[in-house]
Amino acid sequence: MKKWWAVNVVWLVVFISGLIHLLNRVVDGSGAEQTVGLRMISIAIIAVLFFIVLFIQMSWRHSIKKKTWRTLNHK
Repeated sequence: MKKWWAVNVVWLVVFISGLIHLLNRVVDGSGAEQTVGLRMISIAIIAVLFFIVLFIQMSWRHSIKKKTWRTLNHK
């Protein structure tokens, strides 16, 4: 369970730093100037990625809890 929390902290730091980077940049990699609309699209893409990772993390947590419950109750 401690690994699960550590991985979650790492993912949270990655997403927050990515979000800060997206909000602070003036020009993206292709040279296009960042407008409010383009920033919102970038944030939406990051949010979708966040929810995919969140779903995987919750599935992983569920399986860890299930294994812990089985080992505690079947000894």
